[in-house]
Amino acid sequence: MAPDPPDQPALAPPPPYPADDVLLELGRLVWAAVLLEDAAAGVCQSAIGAGIAVRSAPVGKQIDATLKIIEAWPQTPARDAGIDWLGRAKAALEARHRLLHATPVVMYRQGAAGPPEELPGVWLQYIPRVDHKDRKGAGPPGTAHPPVQVTVEELLRVHELLATVRQEWTAVSTGLFVIQQERWKAGLIDRSQLTRVNDHRYG
Repeated sequence: MAPDPPDQPALAPPPPYPADDVLLELGRLVWAAVLLEDAAAGVCQSAIGAGIAVRSAPVGKQIDATLKIIEAWPQTPARDAGIDWLGRAKAALEARHRLLHATPVVMYRQGAAGPPEELPGVWLQYIPRVDHKDRKGAGPPGTAHPPVQVTVEELLRVHELLATVRQEWTAVSTGLFVIQQERWKAGLIDRSQLTRVNDHRYG
C-alpha cells in the first residue's frame, strides 16, 4: 500500500483588489503610458529613421539609441530640446515601470506591544532584473525599490507626469526630423546605426 502523500503547504490567498477609485486611476495611468510610448517611438524614429530594426525594438532601447546618436550631433536648440524631452520621457516611463512591473507585498509595523501589525492598503515593491549580455532573458534581481502604497494620489502623480511629458512631442519630433533630413542630404547619416538598435552597437 502506497504511503499517503505529504501534506502540501497552504497557498497564501491572493492580495485584495484595490478600491474602485484606485483601479480607475490605474487604468488612466496605463492609457497615458500607452500614449507616451507611442509618442516617444515617433520622436525616436524622426531622429534615427523608422526601419524594421528600430520599430521592432522596445521603446526604452529606441530612446537609448536615439540619445546616443543625437548627443553626437552639433548643438542646436532642436537637438537640445530632443535630448531634454527624451530624458524626461524615459524617466516618466520608468516611473510607470516601477508600478506596473512591481510585486504586491504585505507591510507590517511593530506594535507598541505584541506582534507586528499589518498595515492597511495595497502595497507594491519594484525589484528590477539585471540583464546579462552573455545569457538570454533577465538576470538575478537588482536592488529593490522602497515599497509604495497604491493610492489614487500616487497613481495620479505618475499619470500626470506621463501626460505632461507627452504634450510637447510633436514639436520635438518635427525639430529632430528636420535635422535628420539635413544630415541625410549632407551624407552624415551612418546607415548602420539604423540596424543596430537592439544590441546597442551604435558604431
